[in-house]
Amino acid sequence: MTLDSYIQSLHGKSIAVIGLGVSNRPLLRLLLDAGYTVTVRDKRTREAFGEDEAAALEAAAILCWAMGTLPVSPRT
Repeated sequence: MTLDSYIQSLHGKSIAVIGLGVSNRPLLRLLLDAGYTVTVRDKRTREAFGEDEAAALEAAAILCWAMGTLPVSPRT
């Protein structure tokens, strides 16, 4: 499967990006350029984003603030 065919296979699905760090900014841009509506979750406030992240957020449809992720350990 090529990247283009994978991106096309997402048609009709809900898409979320968890964390808007260095590796997810290009992913967000790729999805937005392909015409998808994307939900972004990040624990930082909008004011805490850098210039590159703020630019990526301008085109995002929904931005949710997450409180962080708690570690999970199996019970013995």
